[in-house]
Amino acid sequence: MIGCWHTSHPPEPARKAMQVEPLTVFQLNFSDTLRLHLGILTEAFIRYQISD
Repeated sequence: MIGCWHTSHPPEPARKAMQVEPLTVFQLNFSDTLRLHLGILTEAFIRYQISD
């Protein structure tokens, strides 16, 4: 969760730089990023449980 927060709330100089093309691709939304990470972790946990 901390990593998701950190990447979606970069320091001011990085945030300003990411407002200019082509760096806009690095702008992340916290809730979307967290949802994606939790989904990946959940899927990996389920696969691990099944393989045991």
